[in-house]
Amino acid sequence: MTNKKQEEKPVSPSGKGNKFLIIALFIVTSLLFFVSGVLVFWFFQQKQAKKEPDPSPSPTPISSPVIEISPSPEVPIEEPIIISPPPIPQLKSDLELIREAMAARHGKSVADTTVNISKLNAPYASGGVKFAGEIAGAWLLAYKTNDGWVIVEDGNGTVTCELIEPYNFPVDMVPECWSETDGLVVR
Repeated sequence: MTNKKQEEKPVSPSGKGNKFLIIALFIVTSLLFFVSGVLVFWFFQQKQAKKEPDPSPSPTPISSPVIEISPSPEVPIEEPIIISPPPIPQLKSDLELIREAMAARHGKSVADTTVNISKLNAPYASGGVKFAGEIAGAWLLAYKTNDGWVIVEDGNGTVTCELIEPYNFPVDMVPECWSETDGLVVR
């Protein structure tokens, strides 16, 4: 019989001591991740706390200021003076104002009136108009006064010189017009 030598395994560094190192490394790594997470969370919380809130304007009711006069023994009691704020102006575009003027001129509703402006050189405007239910549209000339837009003329033919003369429309807006005495006038 042959003697079998028992093979002895050499003690390797990956033994019991290595297991301790692996566990210690796992614990240290876990602690580092935890501390890093806490620091990142704290950093973002501090950043959020330093941000100023977005000042979004909240609607505040407009109330009329009231000035009351308190009675005194020498002065007779009078009615309080009430001061109301000025009315808030309605801001409408020139297109909307011309559309309203055109609807009023023809007795149509604004909803049934379509206006397009091809040239706007305040106080002058030219363009087209079409009413709901009509097949074709027409051209228009408008002039802006202190009271608003005035429709000087609209239609499908040539502009009448006598109607536009008082307004002195620019030549690029009205290059020609019709005069009862002179016929077609090139401006």
